Amino acid sequence: MPTIPNMIGFEFGDIVLTPTGFHRFMLRGLDAIQGEWLLVCMAFNLKRLCVLTF
Repeated sequence: MPTIPNMIGFEFGDIVLTPTGFHRFMLRGLDAIQGEWLLVCMAFNLKRLCVLTF
């Protein structure tokens, strides 16, 4: 069985534990949670992109 790289856990911890304001899901249902998680990840990636480029 292949091992999962440590970077996956590191990135997940950065998204949840950084001062993004995300601590728990506000909506109910799998579709709503998937959409909310998508927005959280997009915001994190945009923030990281701005920090790395500017």
